[in-house]
Amino acid sequence: MKTYSFVLLVLVLVVGGCKKDDEPTTAPEAQVIPTELIGTWTAQSATLSGQPITLVKAFGLNGPATGVSFKFAGNGGYSFNVLDAGNTILITYPGTVAVTGQYITCTLSNPDGTTFKNIDGSWAVTANQLVINTYLNAAGGPGAVTYTK
Repeated sequence: MKTYSFVLLVLVLVVGGCKKDDEPTTAPEAQVIPTELIGTWTAQSATLSGQPITLVKAFGLNGPATGVSFKFAGNGGYSFNVLDAGNTILITYPGTVAVTGQYITCTLSNPDGTTFKNIDGSWAVTANQLVINTYLNAAGGPGAVTYTK
């Protein structure tokens, strides 16, 4: 009987010590975008091989489109807006952004489900100004675009 009581006591102690947590723990969503990039940025100027060009030429805009803006979310979300002269959004493309150090890659989704990179280059933020050095596909060469927050 002493052995039975001893085994029962050990079982009570072991089972009691293995208490299930009251609240399941979940890790918070990781921030993948540096804090200084989070927010809405509007293109102000562009250069192609060091020479100033219009935003229309830099982004291959046509019709009433004269500018662009985009928004970075801390979780990697990205939306790219085409703007008219009054900064009214004409169209928005959803996408994703990936940042590795000072290198940024932004990928947009077309309505048909295809994707394309619209920014792929180095970045630097000073105060409320963002400069992205990238290949400007529409303009056909290396360039830089300056954005403000």
